[in-house]
Parts: sequence; C-alpha cells; structure tokens
Amino acid sequence: MNPYFLPNEEEQKKIQLIQQYCRNEFTLIRMTATMLEKSIIDASGPLRTILRDNDIVNYDNVLQGTEYKILKDSHVFLNSDIVNMKTSFYRPNTKLGDPRIWIYDFKKYISTGTLIYFTSFQGNLVVIPLITIESLGILCPQYFGGNDDYLILEELLQRLSIISNQWIKSISPFKSSPKDVGETLENCLGISPNSIAQADFKGAIELKCKRAGGGNLDTLFSMVPNWDISAFKSSTDIMLTYGYPSNKYSGFYDLYVTVSNSPNNQSLFLGADDEEQIIYQRSKINGIINEVCSWEYSAVKQKLQEKHPKTAWLVAEEKVINGEIHFNYNQIQLTQRPIFSQFTTLINQGIVTYDWRGRVRADRTGYKDKGHCYRISPRNRSLLFGETNDVEFK
Repeated sequence: MNPYFLPNEEEQKKIQLIQQYCRNEFTLIRMTATMLEKSIIDASGPLRTILRDNDIVNYDNVLQGTEYKILKDSHVFLNSDIVNMKTSFYRPNTKLGDPRIWIYDFKKYISTGTLIYFTSFQGNLVVIPLITIESLGILCPQYFGGNDDYLILEELLQRLSIISNQWIKSISPFKSSPKDVGETLENCLGISPNSIAQADFKGAIELKCKRAGGGNLDTLFSMVPNWDISAFKSSTDIMLTYGYPSNKYSGFYDLYVTVSNSPNNQSLFLGADDEEQIIYQRSKINGIINEVCSWEYSAVKQKLQEKHPKTAWLVAEEKVINGEIHFNYNQIQLTQRPIFSQFTTLINQGIVTYDWRGRVRADRTGYKDKGHCYRISPRNRSLLFGETNDVEFK
C-alpha cells in the first residue's frame, strides 16, 4: 500500500466502526490535489480486485479510449446521506491504458487529504469518505444492516461454560510447556491436536490459549514463504544467513526474531505490495536492500480466513495442586473473521509482524522450528478482527 494511504489513529477508529457492520474486503485511497484537479483516480490493484470479484467492472475486458468508458452508479456516503453517484470506469489511450475511475461531482464534497474507503455491498461499489465518526455511526447500520456476525456456536459456549472456573489437570502435569495450555483445553473438549489449516472446533472456531500474565503476542497462523518466488529457497538458508550462534545448543545457529515494517537487528523487515500482490521480507544492510522471501496474497488470505472464521481467545490461570500443574480457563474473547486488506494494511503499519523461530547446524543438519508465524499484539486484536465480544461465565 502507498504509505500516503495509511490511516492515522483517528481514521483507524472510523475504519473499525465501518467494519463492525461490513466485513467485506476494502482498499484505501487518499485524495491528492492532482486527483481532484484532473478528476482522475488510478484504479489500484486492490480496487480492481474488489470490482472484478463483485461483478462490477473487470478492467481486463475494458478497451482503451473514452468511447469504451463504462458508467455505473456507486453508493457514496456524504455526511448524513447515502447517494447514488454516477461513476466512470475506463482506460485512457495514454500511459499504457492504466485503469482509471472517477465519481462524478465527487470534488464538491471532499478535499485534498481525505481518505476514502472503497468496498462493496450487494454488488455495488461503496465509497465512504472518512469524515465524521458521528455520521458513520448513523449511516453504517442504516446501509449495511444490523451486525449479527458475532453469533458463536452455542455448543462451544455451553461446553466452555461447563469447564470454566474449574482447575483442570495439564496433559503434562510435571513439566511446563507453552503449548500445554492449548492442548489441555483441546483434550478436555475432545479435540485432537492438529496442524491443518482449518479452525480447531468443528472447522468453525479457532481456539487460541495462553497463560494469564503472559505478554506474548497472539499467533495468528504459521506459514513459511513461497520458496518458488523467493530469493532464498528454504528456512535453513535464511537461518544460516541471518541467524546467530546459539547460546544453548553448541554448533547450532538460532533465529528467534520478530520482523516488522522497519529493519530489526538482523536487518530484516516486512512489507505488503498491493500492486504485486505479495507480502515480502527484505534485508537492509549498509543502505542496500536485498530480497529475502515472499508470500502470495492469495495463499495468505486463504490461510488467514481458514484459520479464523471465528476465534475464541482464552486466557488460563495456572496453579500447582498436589505437585501437578492445573489450568483454569476463566477468560474468553470472541472475534469475527478478519478482513485480508486490513491484514496487509497492518503489516505496513508494523502492527502485524512475522516471527522466525528455529535453529539449525552450520552443516544444515538438526533443523528444528517452533512454527514461523504471523503475529499481533492482543491490544491490537480489534484492529484486525473488528469488534470483540467478551464472554463471562457465572
């Protein structure tokens, strides 16, 4: 995403409000003086995808020239009203026919610097200038309808209510491990441990567990890069190049680092390219940037949405009873499916990060990893998933 299009804190609140009512894919475009002066908006890759996937306009079928211009109405939020505004979709004869879009009379209502939220609803392009949060609070439920996306399966809540506020013996009662808190819950619910893409509970709800008091990031999902499109061709190559001698395992190289939108101590940084439709990881050493690895948008989107159709985030207290470790699952928060375009925006803001977690010997033997994964801080959970729903069991 163009850094100029990234939302500020106040704009992010407005985006969250919209996403309480509409969980469809979106893209952001901030209006420039040139756009308003020339009545031209470049139809970016994400916008073209929204238009194509919702059968509004497929630019692959639009010929160059104004005579092939397509005119359709878009639904535009303007202060206290939602109005139909004629919108043109076309490819000019100049500049290789780059796809363009313009909403007629749009410049009468917005100014330079206004951030525009483009999404779709019921086969229509929806255009939402991020103006006042009060207006959005009125127009969103009016247009999109009530928000009933947070209905969670009754069966899971009933089963969790039965075990809540009880001390349950760990599956590994004499040795503490980070994964025990989740596997103990799954065992209690009759769920076999799995590493498949689908959500844990009947393929509908992902279960995420952690100990109370832990400041760790939430793990969203584990996923190695697409080696076919990456400069490096394996996790081993990356760990040997960017890793460091292990303090714990003689002869090994460790790579336990978080990669964000700015270079870390190992020189690695993360970004999302909407035009190329890839999430990339690069290194910056002495001002020189090198490609490291990449993920295709389509594969990451599928993994994210398969893993988190709905998610139950549980926090468990830990207690030793008669020499054995027990857990009490007494906090639960429910979230709805994430929006992928929000996921990539959060990557570019440094809010969604990627962790390398593994080691390997210098001779490439003894490879071990704990799942290289995308992560987010619990305090930023609502930015990705929208409104959260805390459940209390009595």
